[in-house]
Amino acid sequence: ATVFEGGIYAGDARLSDTQPGEKKLLSYALDLACDITAEPDAAAGEIVAMKIARGTLILQIKYVHNTQYRIFNKRAAKRLVMIEQAMRPGWDLVQPKEAAEKTADLYRFRVTAEPGEEQTFDVRLQQIAEESVLLTSLEDDMIVYYMKQKTIPGKVKDALRKLSDMKAEIGNIRARIANLQARRNEITADQNRIRENMKTVQRPSDNYSRWERKLAQQEDEMDKIQGELENLKATELQKQKDMDDYLSGLEEE
Repeated sequence: ATVFEGGIYAGDARLSDTQPGEKKLLSYALDLACDITAEPDAAAGEIVAMKIARGTLILQIKYVHNTQYRIFNKRAAKRLVMIEQAMRPGWDLVQPKEAAEKTADLYRFRVTAEPGEEQTFDVRLQQIAEESVLLTSLEDDMIVYYMKQKTIPGKVKDALRKLSDMKAEIGNIRARIANLQARRNEITADQNRIRENMKTVQRPSDNYSRWERKLAQQEDEMDKIQGELENLKATELQKQKDMDDYLSGLEEE
């Protein structure tokens, strides 16, 4: 097909297979008098709704993808510009409200380009996605992050605050366990050193007796540490069970 514009040759186009009544755009020439650039921008997701179901935090997150088209018409007359924007599965068109035309995979928009001016045209797509997060896997910083969200319901915020307190309590118990285990390792290392030193002196002697007394004191401390560790580990297991039971039946909106 040969295209004429205003009685002047404008270009050639090749027609693809076309069904009766079907409409297609023909690309027949490069318009050097009209510059168009596209600047895509994807914003970070925004939490728009939150709820808790069976120990799982369910989030609705809004994602926005904006493309700004810059159009500069160098001609002395207005120019009708057709902009094509690819559709994205699962995304909705929010700006402009409607497209001039739609194909199976494209939006088409008609823009009137004023002569000698640069203008912009925004196309915004939006998706609302649902994400799930197990509350048992939440780190403290993420709990704080979710509690600061403007869209968090009061009951969900209270539940997260209680979860934070329970995790902090378990964390304190684990820290005490780690300190006692570290102290036990220190005593064990010191006892090994003492026993090696005892092999180098005669028995009985002042040094030998002093080391014997120290070993006896350390054994008493080791027995005390072992008892504390057993109590703390039992408490940790119970606190963990209490938290798991609390989360398993938690339903808040």
